[in-house]
Amino acid sequence: MDSGDEKRFVEFLRGTGDVIILPYHSPTKNPIGLKNLPNPSSDDFPYHVWLFNRSVSSNLVMEYIPTLNCYMVDQSVSSVVEFSRTVQRENMMRPGRLWAEFKYLDSKGNWAFKEDEFKKWYESLVKWIRKNHSREIDPDFYSGPGAVELIKKNRLEIRFS
Repeated sequence: MDSGDEKRFVEFLRGTGDVIILPYHSPTKNPIGLKNLPNPSSDDFPYHVWLFNRSVSSNLVMEYIPTLNCYMVDQSVSSVVEFSRTVQRENMMRPGRLWAEFKYLDSKGNWAFKEDEFKKWYESLVKWIRKNHSREIDPDFYSGPGAVELIKKNRLEIRFS
């Protein structure tokens, strides 16, 4: 995604319910959602955020990390989507991803499943990506229209590692 592709995705995302974008880490146990995605040039983990839809789940677990003196989302049990944003530096672009886990080990060591509504919401995000992006540049990755245009005009090259 280039910045325009990302903006369109966030607009869609916000229309899917009471969605908040959570920073990678927070100074408090009850983080306030970000109004906008972090500036890519910031030093505060700008390429990795959590997507949480309060319309489909209240399952958000924050864990205190003493060595970092901050709270972080416990992704294994929380109903969150990882949004690793596209990294763009000069003329290089590294693809991002959407990812979610739908089951976890509970406190008794048994498999537990997250809400069906959470899975449906995640699938709606993936469906939107598939509908609005293409595999024109690489058959294994979806690329937004803005990113495709930049690559075709040789303004960017994709690196997968």
